[in-house]
Amino acid sequence: MIKLHSITSIITNSSTVIYTYSGASEQAAKDMINEILKTLNINKSFDDFFTTIVLFERYSYYSEWLRYNKVEGVDENTEILTLYKDVMDGRMPKPTWFAEAESKLKDDDTGYDYPTALYIIPKLPEYENMAKLIKNFLYSTSQEAFRDG
Repeated sequence: MIKLHSITSIITNSSTVIYTYSGASEQAAKDMINEILKTLNINKSFDDFFTTIVLFERYSYYSEWLRYNKVEGVDENTEILTLYKDVMDGRMPKPTWFAEAESKLKDDDTGYDYPTALYIIPKLPEYENMAKLIKNFLYSTSQEAFRDG
């Protein structure tokens, strides 16, 4: 899971909430790696090494979507955590209803979209370290929050 450099804070008189969206990270990572490969005269692209997927940061958001929406082929017996992990690990494509949930589901308290994360899936085992280094770069920021009262 990769969280972004850009973080938006919403501060109220009772709490601090941080929403992180990873949609733009996917193309930024691809552009960066593609430029490095081009500069080094390597005739390959990011997509030759990795598959990427942006998902809700928590699988439970998809479960929440299902409580209020009917999805063909998905019922109360569907194991959402297993489905989420299969998509996250690249074992299956992202269902269209995942994207629908991501575009429409909002936090009831704030009205904001739920946070998402970018997953980088290496196409071969020898690319795993490179994927880890890209993730470490994108996740190299740190944050600190303090709330008194």
